[in-house]
Amino acid sequence: MTKKNKILTIFFSVFAGVVLLVILSSTLFSVKTISVSWESEKNVLSSTLDSDIIEKSNIKTGTNVFFVSKTNGQNNIEKNFPYIKILNIETKFPNKIIIHAIERNEVFAFQKDDKYYITDSDLKVLRVESGDYVSNKDNPIKILSYECEEAFSGDFLNAPKNFDAIKTLESSFCQNYEQENQAIALVDMLAMFSEITVFEDKMLIKYCDGVNIAIYAPTINQQKKIAMALYMLDNELSVDEKKTGTISVITKDGKIVGSYKQ
Repeated sequence: MTKKNKILTIFFSVFAGVVLLVILSSTLFSVKTISVSWESEKNVLSSTLDSDIIEKSNIKTGTNVFFVSKTNGQNNIEKNFPYIKILNIETKFPNKIIIHAIERNEVFAFQKDDKYYITDSDLKVLRVESGDYVSNKDNPIKILSYECEEAFSGDFLNAPKNFDAIKTLESSFCQNYEQENQAIALVDMLAMFSEITVFEDKMLIKYCDGVNIAIYAPTINQQKKIAMALYMLDNELSVDEKKTGTISVITKDGKIVGSYKQ
């Protein structure tokens, strides 16, 4: 490097340092407003104030936007409000912070002794319910045969590997819906299924009207197998057959095959 190039390098380094110092010390980049943008409807959180969420985030006005810890902000919010899922925390220059959030949906009720852990599809515990639990068309699906450690609201359940079928059920069911209609798909799913039991080789789903759906090798081609079961429900079973018996879905000779037995 020539002497001239060295001088230019030093000059631009000093200049960049001065510019950075000016930016970091300027009130122009001090957080002036913090807001919450909801990307879903609020149901459980309808009475939760945005101001309370902002307070728990511990993101303060007056802080330089470059020094705002978004990770800490997200963790603080989700710890204090289990039903909130932070999509991202956006910096809108020069001095605004926008917290993008959705409400988590109650999807599963995992049984543990005399308790039920009510979770979303991420298996985050939203609340804990004691005593008997009855699943119907308007509340989470009961999950049986589940071994887990004690958990509290805000924790995530560590499901055994064979429960991948449970964790992927919602996404499989929603794949036929456009993004904006997936909330409707979730409501439809909760209205269809009341109870799920996972075994080593199959997942047994109890349809709300009474019939059972046995999905064998449930983590493989799950969406197609569920689609086959629902097709049989809609097109092949009578009203009385939907109240009893079992639909079994397997893979045979590379094809998804369904059968019904009383």
